Amino acid sequence: MTKKNLLITYAVYYNIYQQSNGDKKKIKQAFMQDKEIDKNRLFYYNRFSDGERSRDSFLCFSEGEAIAREAYTTHERATKKFYLYELEPQISSQMKRITLEEILGSEVWFNELVKRMAYLVPFDIDEMKKLPDDYSVQTLWNFEHHLEAQFLFYDGKEFLFSTHKDATLPSSLDYGYSVVIDDSGKYGIIHNKTKLLSGEPEFEWILDCDYHYIKIEGLLSEVQKEPVDTDDFREYLCDIVDLETKDIYTNKALCNSLDSDRCITVDEDRLLRYIMIDTKNRRIEKQSKSYLNIITPVIYMLKPVQSPKTKLWGYIDKACNEVISPRFNEYAFFNDGYAILKENGKAFVIDEKGEIVIPPLYEVIVHHKDDYFFIKNGKKGAVFKRDEIYIDFFNLKEKHSLLSGAYTADFSEEELFVPLLSYLFKRKKSALHDKLYKMELKEYVGLFDTFKSQMDLVEAGLWWHPVRVKELPKQYEEMIQKEPYYIIGWSYPASAGMFDLSSELPVMFEKKDGSSLTLGIEIEKLELVKRDS
Repeated sequence: MTKKNLLITYAVYYNIYQQSNGDKKKIKQAFMQDKEIDKNRLFYYNRFSDGERSRDSFLCFSEGEAIAREAYTTHERATKKFYLYELEPQISSQMKRITLEEILGSEVWFNELVKRMAYLVPFDIDEMKKLPDDYSVQTLWNFEHHLEAQFLFYDGKEFLFSTHKDATLPSSLDYGYSVVIDDSGKYGIIHNKTKLLSGEPEFEWILDCDYHYIKIEGLLSEVQKEPVDTDDFREYLCDIVDLETKDIYTNKALCNSLDSDRCITVDEDRLLRYIMIDTKNRRIEKQSKSYLNIITPVIYMLKPVQSPKTKLWGYIDKACNEVISPRFNEYAFFNDGYAILKENGKAFVIDEKGEIVIPPLYEVIVHHKDDYFFIKNGKKGAVFKRDEIYIDFFNLKEKHSLLSGAYTADFSEEELFVPLLSYLFKRKKSALHDKLYKMELKEYVGLFDTFKSQMDLVEAGLWWHPVRVKELPKQYEEMIQKEPYYIIGWSYPASAGMFDLSSELPVMFEKKDGSSLTLGIEIEKLELVKRDS
């Protein structure tokens, strides 16, 4: 099929979809009744599998689309499993040719057709018919919007995404840098130089479609020129390219390791290094020591690393510095400043300096929150605050009756360990509530750990509690409606992060114009009002 006929097909199918408002029954009826639509027109059906199970399948309007989608889905073999680099199962693709008549006779294929029609770029039929029969244009595909096929064209001089009056640019290409794949399955990068919602797009080529694989991260990109066929993920290497200058920072980066301005490289000894790129001054700013393995979870500041000599684990920070030397048999991620590891079957806790907070004496340790840990040893359980006992060891079986009958009937001691300690932890905190009106608010707040969330205020009995404000902030005094008391708390879009809960509490006010306002008020300027007064 020529490009001209393909564009006309897009236009016809787009009109059918729009006039039917996406209704499947109406769409099928339109296809069946329109005698000018070629029922023998060929489509291409991609079905992907990883050797063990079938994965996604897609209906494509052209062979070029099927090839581009196949390249997007099957190119990547180096991946992270639980943040540890390894090879993923090779994804294979089966491409099947089917006619429109076959599609209309199959509910599965017809549903795929309707889904695909929803992402058509609209074209004006009359404009398409005016094109020469040998019209040549390069299709550029992008599948990053919910894996749907979005596309535009390049005619050798300029980029074309539609001539239809109602056309909008595909959302995955609306601004910044975008990965595109041509009909031969090769990757490239284009740049929309306009700002979002600022008017007509203005595209330029950054990298022509000459690559096997590309991944963009901010102003940097991984690019791989040729495919690799090996069982060693360390062989899956790519260049890190600056998208503004097209300079290459390194050609030894591990595929799929680029995260913002950091990535992993493979050195001459086939060991891994964590590197940080200074995109402003355009240089490699820092790199770590060499390690056998580097684990790079995005959400954790400290990243586990494995020594090539001892095979022990330590930690580096985001700036590539080794902050905990490799000396542990395993690794775990830090949460609220702590990580729980095991040694000879016993759990222990370390802090972010690598110091042991709770020694390896216990069977199970669960980090509950902040500095609190649930401990289990045999049939006994306890709660620790760092290395000190907060709730002393007790027999878990004897405490089962504290929970509901459903728990005790259906769950074992092991399964009741956490919920039981959670219950006792909350009960101990709630026991402090009888001091709520017996001391100054600041003194009462001091009985608890520093508040960090709504739940902390709930546990202290302060959330939604009435309070007198001894002194209103002067800059707000004239606009706030005077009331005998106000309420501790906040409502959306406010959040705990807006307040310094170590020295102030959030208080909700009503302004004289009827709108609401939440302010952080110093604890010394607040006085609790008894709920029954």
